[in-house]
Amino acid sequence: PKSDSGSSQPMKEAPTKKPESKKLPDHIDGIDLQSGLLNVNGNHTLFLKVLSTVFNKNRDIPEQIQTLIETGDIETAYRMSHTFKGVAGTIGAKELYIIAKDLENSFKENDLNAVAKHMKPFSEQTVRIMNGLTPLFGTSDAEPPAEPSGDIDSFDKKRLKKLFEKLAQLIDEGDSEALELAEELQYLLADTGLAENINSLVTDIDDYEFEQAEQTLTKIRNQLK
Repeated sequence: PKSDSGSSQPMKEAPTKKPESKKLPDHIDGIDLQSGLLNVNGNHTLFLKVLSTVFNKNRDIPEQIQTLIETGDIETAYRMSHTFKGVAGTIGAKELYIIAKDLENSFKENDLNAVAKHMKPFSEQTVRIMNGLTPLFGTSDAEPPAEPSGDIDSFDKKRLKKLFEKLAQLIDEGDSEALELAEELQYLLADTGLAENINSLVTDIDDYEFEQAEQTLTKIRNQLK
């Protein structure tokens, strides 16, 4: 009889280990976590999604803005600095918010000397924030983008309603700031059930389709009821 000692048996596969959910650390350099959490009603999971979006979409924003300056597209550079200023405020990156505001104002006044002066600290502070977020989101096994949760209750509804009221007024007046505010809201609410309508709203405003924008905004405001 043959001995079984030399027979090869199929190896059992080790059970696949699910990646652990990321946890918000006690400290992230350059970010006031308490302030950021307050903007999402203390929802840690949602705040992590916002931080992940910031990290994945804005790591090279100083380079993007610098390229726009060099190609003479000051209007887009201004809008980008304005939107990112709002993002910095949302996550509690207070120093970055102040610097981004200075940069935005320089663009607004078309003072390119002041723009050049503010770009260096803006870049340094952005790098500081991204370095602080790298341990959370910079690994190769980073979690895939979250599907829209539809959980609008995670946000401060009163604050959102006021922002959309302001947006409605800007759209009614045909004010150019309507697009800037819509883009801020688009960024903040990217992982919610409002995302599709807000994306349409930004497109409507950008195409000067203000009547359509008002209809889209009505849909969004109904979702917040």
